Amino acid sequence: MMEEVQEWFAVSDLVNKFEVSENTLKRYIRRHEDFLVVKQGNRGKYYIYHDSLKVLKLIKKLYGDNKNEIEVNEYLEENGIAMVINVSDEENTDNRDETLSVNMVDMVKTWNERFDQLEKINHEQNKELKLLKEVVQKQTEYIDHRLNERDRNFMESIRALQEERKSMIETVGTLEQAMEEQNKENKKWWKFW
Repeated sequence: MMEEVQEWFAVSDLVNKFEVSENTLKRYIRRHEDFLVVKQGNRGKYYIYHDSLKVLKLIKKLYGDNKNEIEVNEYLEENGIAMVINVSDEENTDNRDETLSVNMVDMVKTWNERFDQLEKINHEQNKELKLLKEVVQKQTEYIDHRLNERDRNFMESIRALQEERKSMIETVGTLEQAMEEQNKENKKWWKFW
């Protein structure tokens, strides 16, 4: 026979499971009720839906990591924890619809504001990226220009040195030839025999 899954848990029954006081669990519920499916029974007794136990466990862990209420809410929002709209059974249908539509309008407005912020950030990052690209391009062109200029100057220096060397070799050759001719002319007639 299939075991029936308990759907609602009393906060007082969860004290041992979560190893925190009942007041702490109630504080978590009050601070983060937008992310928990909760109903309030007689004499202020809270009941948590079984699907919300994982979220409650995550909230406890985040507080254990020294996060504050705002940081916990931001974490839950950013990590896709579904927001819950709690409607009391005592409200009439017209009032319930009005509350739901107001909450949905607020939620859509918040999402639109967030989307606009993200769009603005994206636009700013694209501008900065474009600027960085231009700076890198200019630096690359400058470096290429300087390297080409250095190579050209180096090659000109090598050519000048080679021409100077060639000129010196020719000068030395001319001097040797002149000295040889001088020596021939200066040779005494008796040294010929």
